[in-house]
Amino acid sequence: MCGRMSGKRPEDQLAHDQQLDEMAPRKRILVVDDHPDSADALVAMLGMMGHQTMAITDSREAIRSAKRFNPDLALLDLNMPHLSGLELAQMFRDDEQLRSVCLIALTAYGDENYRRLTRSAGFDAHVVKPADPPLLQSIIQQFDAQE
Repeated sequence: MCGRMSGKRPEDQLAHDQQLDEMAPRKRILVVDDHPDSADALVAMLGMMGHQTMAITDSREAIRSAKRFNPDLALLDLNMPHLSGLELAQMFRDDEQLRSVCLIALTAYGDENYRRLTRSAGFDAHVVKPADPPLLQSIIQQFDAQE
C-alpha cells in the first residue's frame, strides 16, 4: 500500500488520519541533552505533538528525574559531560523501575558503527541530530504498536 491512497478521497483520508492522530496515546518523554537550546527545541516539538515532556541538561540528574517523571520514552544525547548517553542507557536498563523505558539515542553520528554501539548499549532506536519531526513521531508510534 506504500505510496498509494486507500481509495478514499484525499480530504477524507486526511480527516481519517487526523482522527487516528487524535486517538493516539500521548507519551511522557524525558529529554536529556547537555545543550539547553537543543533540549528546549525538542521539548517544544514533542509538546506540539501532544506529548508531556521534561528536559534535563545535567546527565547526573537524569536517573533521579526519570524516577520522579516516570517516562514512557527517553531521548538521550550520546555525547555529554559527566555521564554519556551510553552510560545512562546502561543505568536505565539496570534499574528495575526504569528498565522498560523506551530509549532513543540522539546523536550527530549516524554511521553503522554507532548504530551497532547504541543497540548493544540497550537503546531501542537511533536518531541523528537534528531530529526530523516526522521520523521522531513515527518512532514514537512504533512504540505504541509494540505495547
